[in-house]
Amino acid sequence: MNSKTQKPVGRTAELVIGSDLSNLSEVRQFLRQFCESALQAECYPEEFAGELAELELAATELVSNIIRHGFEGLPEGVLNIECWFSGVGQLVMQIIHAGRPYTYDEENVPEVVMPKEGGMGLYLISMCVDSISNFVRPDGTSQIRLIKTLTLN
Repeated sequence: MNSKTQKPVGRTAELVIGSDLSNLSEVRQFLRQFCESALQAECYPEEFAGELAELELAATELVSNIIRHGFEGLPEGVLNIECWFSGVGQLVMQIIHAGRPYTYDEENVPEVVMPKEGGMGLYLISMCVDSISNFVRPDGTSQIRLIKTLTLN
């Protein structure tokens, strides 16, 4: 992944939270409010609600994994979450944090044959978004980016 950041199109929103699982509902609310406000969601088809629910699930799972694994054994940290649209209906959600790097390899997402408790996060995320990328930035922080195309007409 190239470390250049694409210039956001239209409105951008940012949320800064502490690395505590109690903040997960705030992440979902932030994402939903951003999409509904930026897109005037009441004007869009039924598919939009399902796609937004998938995005919320992916974001919740990702932030949960970062908090549980990235900050495990470390003092509470901060997650910076940004959202913007990079094209027609293409939502980008980017998370930057200073915890341990989140390792995601699209080629090695575990296949889930039988649902189980735990260990399904990467699978769920990959099923809910179009792409996910991650890398360590020059300042040592991790950047994870989810991209989801939403049906808008």
